[in-house]
Amino acid sequence: MSDSRDAGGDTPPECPDCGEPMLGMRVVGPTVAYAMPCGCSFAPGLLADGFENEPGR
Repeated sequence: MSDSRDAGGDTPPECPDCGEPMLGMRVVGPTVAYAMPCGCSFAPGLLADGFENEPGR
């Protein structure tokens, strides 16, 4: 059985540091962001595509 999120291409992006699925991110400056829920820090520019600010999600 496949995950329904895979069928629609609606999978969350992976954390650039640990590879876990990111459910959100907290940007604290132009060069520092934290992935949620793992808490890894990374440069926000590492997420070129795949993480949009979608109201209601």
